[in-house]
Amino acid sequence: YVPENQCIFRDVQKVSPGHIVSITPDAMKPEVLEFQSFQSALNGALENRIASQQGSLDRLEDVLSTVVGEQMLSDVPLGCFLSGGVDSSLVAALMQKESTKPIRTFSIGFSEERFNEAPHAAAVAKHLGTEHTQFIMSEEDALRLIPDLPKIYDEPFADSSQIPTALLCRETRKFVTVALTGDGGDEVFGGYNRHVMGPRLLSKLQLVPQGVRRCAGSAIAACGPSILEEDGWLRRMASAIRLPVTALDKTAVLAPYLGEINDIRALYDHLTRGIYDPAPLMKDDIALRPLGLSFPVEGAEWLMAMDSVTYLPGDILVKVDRASMAASLETRSPYLDSRVVTAAWELPLEMKISGGKGKRILRTLLDRYVPRDLIERPKQGFAIPLDRWLRGGLRQWAEERLFDEALLDLAGLEHAAVGKLWERHQAGTVNNGAKLWTILMLLDWISHYRSFLGGIRSVDSKAYLGQTV
Repeated sequence: YVPENQCIFRDVQKVSPGHIVSITPDAMKPEVLEFQSFQSALNGALENRIASQQGSLDRLEDVLSTVVGEQMLSDVPLGCFLSGGVDSSLVAALMQKESTKPIRTFSIGFSEERFNEAPHAAAVAKHLGTEHTQFIMSEEDALRLIPDLPKIYDEPFADSSQIPTALLCRETRKFVTVALTGDGGDEVFGGYNRHVMGPRLLSKLQLVPQGVRRCAGSAIAACGPSILEEDGWLRRMASAIRLPVTALDKTAVLAPYLGEINDIRALYDHLTRGIYDPAPLMKDDIALRPLGLSFPVEGAEWLMAMDSVTYLPGDILVKVDRASMAASLETRSPYLDSRVVTAAWELPLEMKISGGKGKRILRTLLDRYVPRDLIERPKQGFAIPLDRWLRGGLRQWAEERLFDEALLDLAGLEHAAVGKLWERHQAGTVNNGAKLWTILMLLDWISHYRSFLGGIRSVDSKAYLGQTV
């Protein structure tokens, strides 16, 4: 995605989160007003951090119940996205508590079992007594949607969960006009795997000499393509022990840089980059503009704060908001109400992350409404079988773009480097799905706007392919 401090269109600026731009006829230039910022809310919450944990669960339930109740106020049909995970299940539970009749819940799933979380959502919906609607997505659905993605997202955007999100929004709009979501729960309450495992991984890496780490990383990277085959023994073992479906690919991405990870910022940078080193793909040098952020917290809380001001507004909220607006569906996020954010940051870290699990207090609160065995499973995000689709139903569509020399030249991409990524992916020896999708979304965007704007002569792709925080 294109970070908040940048824009794919030259001389265009985005309105930052928590800001208002005021334009008046007699003003020399627009006035930018800040009405809310994460950093000021964070500082205030830390000053009031609760020393005692007693009563914290009840206080959080009161705040969330109040916010959910307010967001349910609507004069049009209203429902809730339900993945069956902690965040959306708690929102649905609190909505059902506030309602005198079954609320409407909606989920999307896949025919491929290892990616399909729809049965989990259905089980939670049945327990809560909601009126549940489930959609199953296919490669054909994706193919029909892909031509609309540049129009939906306006800028190049390559979080592949955009596809099920856009389809979920379209289908949900057939039944309701407003939908509550669980977005923000991970950032606010420490739910990502990197929040839980990152600081522990860093502390262990720091015990190993940098030279040893560099050699180990190179060895892992060298054998990575062969041991990560789609039907290989390592993937079968990972599935047997219920690792998230994306865990091995993330490990393979991290391996070559083990020698460079010496602090929490370097760890975050490596964990969150889709194409960490875009230089081989680019014809020109990469020049990145960092955001220059700093927070008065460390470790896991630093990772949570970074996600809250970069990944959340730049990826997660862009993904949902633009997909929902394209379907004329309004979405509301209870976890991002300032009262909830403040209440979360007032809690000590051990109430959010402990015992190798994140969102501890949300899990405990959800226990009041849903049995734990309906919720507990590895976190994998809104993953789709993109790697297989690019070898199947999406292959022709992808090749038309990846081998269009004019498009590659406009994007400033090296033809041979892109072709090599594609060939290795088609051979099945490595999963380049995420990298290829990032490039494809750039090329598709250029193709769309070239015709829409009457011609694009060049594109500065560096901010997108080399996005950094």
